[in-house]
Amino acid sequence: MRYCVRHSSTESEKRQQNNLFGKSYKDIVQIIDSMGVSSFRSKQLYEWMYTKGTTMFQDMGNIPKDLKQRLEEKYVIDYGRVLDNQLSEDETRKMLIQFDNDPRASVETVFIPTTYRGTLCVSSQVGCSLSCTFCHTGTQKLYRNLTPAEIAGQYMVAAWIAGDYPQKENQVRKVSNIVFMGQGEPLYNFRNVSAAIELLTDPKGIGLAPWRITISTSGVAPLIPRIASELRVGLAVSLHSADNDLRSEIMPINKTYPLPMLMQSCAEFVKLASPKNRRITFEYVMLDGVNDSDLDAKR
Repeated sequence: MRYCVRHSSTESEKRQQNNLFGKSYKDIVQIIDSMGVSSFRSKQLYEWMYTKGTTMFQDMGNIPKDLKQRLEEKYVIDYGRVLDNQLSEDETRKMLIQFDNDPRASVETVFIPTTYRGTLCVSSQVGCSLSCTFCHTGTQKLYRNLTPAEIAGQYMVAAWIAGDYPQKENQVRKVSNIVFMGQGEPLYNFRNVSAAIELLTDPKGIGLAPWRITISTSGVAPLIPRIASELRVGLAVSLHSADNDLRSEIMPINKTYPLPMLMQSCAEFVKLASPKNRRITFEYVMLDGVNDSDLDAKR
């Protein structure tokens, strides 16, 4: 299984190398152009990385040897380091992935297979700033945003483990859907999440359909319409209470973006969304004696 980068460079040399994974097709074109190489090599390199999931330059069969050597001197293809990989009886898999060799920069990614789809729950931040009272991640301070490479890298790790790579002709993806429902608030990392979704949905590369991706938000109302108009993916809202005052108690973000504002943004999302991703999922964790009364259900 070749989803982890193996490289003969020293640790100091590795720190000087840039991660080529996470670069867009436009970025790859610019890099190849700056090296004075024929432009058609950009397409080949991009396909090796994203369509074929290759992490070793030496495995790229149609790339010239001298170009491979030049790329190895400057770049690595790194998805992140899998620190832990646990498989449950129902085939749900939980992975702990570390980035930049930084012990603090670790996130959990969970793959949930069902009969008709395989959904990957990815993280967008290390830690979280929202302090929702019922969420374990809310007890952790926000450390930093994840980069596009680190977000898309979670998919690549899971896809390799699931057997989606190396790709075969007419292969049905086991990791077929993605939800941004892991650590962090995706809309507080909008730029990097947007770039990661562009990588994941690029038909020249990974090629996931946008309607197979869903962003779950705690309610960053001003950015919700942009999920439909710019990202073209699905929306899930962490609701957990239909009472404005109670929601403010258990989800402090509601004090900034109260329910009426949130619902207006959701209505705008529906207007802008395509038919395939127009339906909104509302998430609701029932907390004993807090939001589980008959009145809460009627709301």
